[in-house]
Amino acid sequence: MPKAPVGSYVRQNVEVALNEGGTNFRLLAEMTPLSVFILQGTGFVYVNPAAVRLTGYSSAELLKSKFYSLFPVESKKIMRKWGLQVQHAETLLSVHGEFNFIAKNGEEIRIDVSAATIEYEGKPAALVTALELNEQRREEILQDVVNRIAQAADGAKTLDDLFPALHAIIAEVMVAKNFYIALFDRQEELITYPYYVDEYDQPAKQVKPEKGLTEFVLRTGKSLLCDANLHRVLEEQGEIAQVLSAWETIADLLAAQIVVCGEHKRGLMQQLLTGQTRFKEFVKSGKKVKTRYGDFPEDWSQVHMGDIADERGKKNHGGKKLPVLSCTKYRGLVNSLEYFGKRIFSEDTSTYRIVQRGDFAYATNHVEEGSIGYQNLHDAALISPMYTVFRTRAGVDQEFFFKLIKTELYRHIFEVNTSGSIARRGALRWDEFALIKVFLPGVPEQKRIAAVLNTGDREIELLQKQLEALKEQKRGLMQKLLTGKIRVK
Repeated sequence: MPKAPVGSYVRQNVEVALNEGGTNFRLLAEMTPLSVFILQGTGFVYVNPAAVRLTGYSSAELLKSKFYSLFPVESKKIMRKWGLQVQHAETLLSVHGEFNFIAKNGEEIRIDVSAATIEYEGKPAALVTALELNEQRREEILQDVVNRIAQAADGAKTLDDLFPALHAIIAEVMVAKNFYIALFDRQEELITYPYYVDEYDQPAKQVKPEKGLTEFVLRTGKSLLCDANLHRVLEEQGEIAQVLSAWETIADLLAAQIVVCGEHKRGLMQQLLTGQTRFKEFVKSGKKVKTRYGDFPEDWSQVHMGDIADERGKKNHGGKKLPVLSCTKYRGLVNSLEYFGKRIFSEDTSTYRIVQRGDFAYATNHVEEGSIGYQNLHDAALISPMYTVFRTRAGVDQEFFFKLIKTELYRHIFEVNTSGSIARRGALRWDEFALIKVFLPGVPEQKRIAAVLNTGDREIELLQKQLEALKEQKRGLMQKLLTGKIRVK
């Protein structure tokens, strides 16, 4: 009887124990030499002692980190998507594969990973087990695969029985959602696909060999592990047709255009929001007023925050079930659960502040870091009591005002006022925030400035969507080239 790979029985027992109950699961997980992780959202909600030993991080450090942060830079985005897909059963129910991760000491370690969709504390999650691979273990796994393939070939009555069995065995040791078997008829000069499984496409019945990856493998008679870099090398060597390079060139141009548009937008914000550049129809005086933060138009109103806004934010004493928000430096207010992938806020939200649509909120202790946002996500939501909530009065366009206070100039103004705060070191409470001076144009000019900057935002957003779509097309093209769906000369 062939020997099963190290850890295979342990993995099965871990899943069974989890289904039977938390106590059994934790008992087994704490004792097993196999590293066990539970992913929920983008973070870990459980790690066992073996996982601590494998990664070099403490349990507390792992539970505070994003699971994809353990992987090399070039793999983070892919692994984040993979982990979320497993949690929501959007990939294979049980996924196996080999991956590299970076331990705390900087060492890159190869691991054999198995993952399964589970429910943990009533929410979708992923049970992940990992085993460090050394030569002995790798040979053990490969030998088991070879033995099982031999058994499948011996027991299959027809090729139609054999091919799905081969696919199932391969899928246990690597991701194999897309899998095909190609046969080459030398006399007829034709490639056929007796077995073909693809997430999206159906295979051609038979094709003439040209310059694709399938033909390269058939021609060389050697196995091939092909990524985008190797594909590029094969293109340059003339072994396969140059196809991906065109996609990469366009992607590079789009990425450069996004950078240029971002720089242009930042420059335009600085010019328009400080009155250095103006629309002629709104100019009543060309004179400037000098301040410690720069020169502003004389015909703009000079007011204090407290003159144009009022503190708000009643506490949620009634315990209303409302979405909870967090504030980010660049995006402003975001849905906490969606952004962090897990609950980082208290279960008891009775002390949280209610933020109505159209309110602003800033981190009382960290506004100098840019933690200020505009609530346009929900009719009503909640935010930590560590935030100050306020609302602008009539005479202030809210979109204009949000763009103004998110500029580097106002981040600096907040920093200066925070440093001088007498209420508590590092905090800027409403009484002091209300004393900050603001230069405002009339409402029509505010609306025009906001409209121009919104157009720039939409242009950048469109370019980013085009770039993502192009990357997705490239990934699809790579798959089609690998499977021979696209034929190139």
